[in-house]
Amino acid sequence: MPSHAIPRYQLYGEKTPWATPEPVHFETIAARSALHDWEIDLHNHDGLTQILHLASGEAHMTLETEHIELTPPCLVLMPAGRVHGFRFSPDIDGQIVSIPLGIQRELLGLSPELAAALDQAAHHPLAALPDARAQLARVFRQFGLEYRSHAPGRLMMMTALLTEVLVWLARAAHASRTPPDSRQQQRLARYRHLIDEHFRHWQPVGFYADRLGISTAQLNNTCRRETGHSAKALIHERLLLEARRLLAYTDLDITTIALNLGFEDPAYFSRFFTRHQAMPPSAYRARHQS
Repeated sequence: MPSHAIPRYQLYGEKTPWATPEPVHFETIAARSALHDWEIDLHNHDGLTQILHLASGEAHMTLETEHIELTPPCLVLMPAGRVHGFRFSPDIDGQIVSIPLGIQRELLGLSPELAAALDQAAHHPLAALPDARAQLARVFRQFGLEYRSHAPGRLMMMTALLTEVLVWLARAAHASRTPPDSRQQQRLARYRHLIDEHFRHWQPVGFYADRLGISTAQLNNTCRRETGHSAKALIHERLLLEARRLLAYTDLDITTIALNLGFEDPAYFSRFFTRHQAMPPSAYRARHQS
């Protein structure tokens, strides 16, 4: 990518919010991707979650620097802020719904413990889950009908259907985890949001613990229970994610990247990256470009 910045959109290719009055946006995959030769270049969304329902066809996804072959029928959750792109076959059959985070929080108001499960990108194949496949196909079909209609109560129906999808996604995420502790998960979600705001400033773990109103030991215990990693390791994980993005998708030199991430010494950045990524920054960039 020749630019030093990854594009950030509301809807792909659009800098302004959608023109329709609905609080969420719905369209078929083909409606937008056909305009771009079935290729959705790398971008991200600020304050917007997207859910893709793919019924059939072929699809490939780039998530950050990982390439993933999607397996329709499937459901894809793309949280706000994640760098992603898609490539679809012309016969793709599917839909996408875009949800502002404020609306998402309102829909989960009665079950806030589900919110943390929706903070991570996910790909859920449905071929081996015939009941879920039928349920989600019905929900997205009905959502499309309500979205295009002028029937009384259509917004209530749309939010009810969307809530059903969000709950399904949250339950699917929990199914592969230990029994949930909503208090711990909410704390972890707040911690990750704070990291997003401050990771470039190299604040100590105590800085984050103070803002969460807990001790450093409590924060570490939460992180280890929910992720298997320490609180400091999650800060490093976020730094590495941003470093991989900048190396893979920008033409910034390594010194500039180091300064952008708060490293005063580019050599220390190289050692940090090499220790965690098992290769130096220049090798990572070369491998990704190849």
